[in-house]
Amino acid sequence: MINKKIESLIFKYLNDTADKDELRILSDWAKENEDEFAEYVRMNTLIRGSFELGDVKKGKDALIAAVKRKSTESYRKRTTFFLRYAALFIAIFGLLFLYKNSVSEIGPSVRTISNSTDDSITLKLGNGEVKVISAQSNGEILTQSGKVIGMQNGNKLLYEDTQAPKKLDYNELTVPYGKMFELVLSDKTKVYLNAGSTFRYPVTFMEQGPREVFLTGEAYFSVTKDEKKPFVVNAGQIDIEVLGTEFNVSIYPEDTAINTVLVEGAVKVSRSGDTGPSHLLNPNQMAAYNKEKHIMNVSEVDTDIYTAWKDGILLFRGTPFSNIKKKLERHFNVSIINNYDFLDTQVYTASFYREENIEQILKVFQEDTPFEYQIDNNMIVISKPLFVN
Repeated sequence: MINKKIESLIFKYLNDTADKDELRILSDWAKENEDEFAEYVRMNTLIRGSFELGDVKKGKDALIAAVKRKSTESYRKRTTFFLRYAALFIAIFGLLFLYKNSVSEIGPSVRTISNSTDDSITLKLGNGEVKVISAQSNGEILTQSGKVIGMQNGNKLLYEDTQAPKKLDYNELTVPYGKMFELVLSDKTKVYLNAGSTFRYPVTFMEQGPREVFLTGEAYFSVTKDEKKPFVVNAGQIDIEVLGTEFNVSIYPEDTAINTVLVEGAVKVSRSGDTGPSHLLNPNQMAAYNKEKHIMNVSEVDTDIYTAWKDGILLFRGTPFSNIKKKLERHFNVSIINNYDFLDTQVYTASFYREENIEQILKVFQEDTPFEYQIDNNMIVISKPLFVN
């Protein structure tokens, strides 16, 4: 079975969006899994060719046949109803289908969702100046004095490792709902910011002392190791200290807990300003800090559930719809009002790719638990179905 990371890389490869590092990882995997990789490519070619020739029905038939061959599992209500293989093909299908403007074949388009007026990614400089960041742009990042300290390359900012300053100069990046962004800090630490996040960080770190950054929202960190300068994430009521590791932090204001999930290495999680004992995490563990009760719990988790977002995957495993709704709101920059209480209690296991729109996803849930919904600009109102069995 192909894991979710490889699925994401295959999809990027098939759609010419993979970078050099991703292509290298995929190439190493493909050498050991030639038959499976060849099948993905073959089916993509068949489906894509059908659409390019204008034969929508043939493309859909090829898609359905591929999914049927990939799994003999039966449909189970409120369990795994959205097969992982199907998700990859449906994502490809959605892109090609919408490209051909055959919207009537799959229902109303997400174009009924309007863009918010404040949905721009912004970069606040040390002097208070705020710049709008376009993911389609490239250019230099300048200090207050006009010195070049880094570059923007599309949806990524890359800071240069310049001479250590006498005084820290901070930048603050804000990523609205519906978007994601990536940073490479001056020490080469990689930071992936999820929708609805604000990240404050020094342009260049001091020569001595900790490398401290500040987060609201959600981010995945791949920290460059420096034993003399530990990396510290200030996440509201807690601090996460590391030397070199990969971990995910989620601290949304509306959530009751601050979650730190460790993928590789080790992290120390403690309450901000607390002299009490800290919690040392091992890989595949999560520290959940309850913001109201001020209690920290550590548990074993499947890290994919908490980190798949950075690879463009919305992944849910045994998740109540009430929680799924929150992630859909952030991911698509919409407000979802659910007037059907029964739906909130339903538990789902599912995966969706970034290229799928909100209506496609809602229709998948409708197949399991019927409900009605209406879209008005950026608001989605869910209601009880007209006919209930």
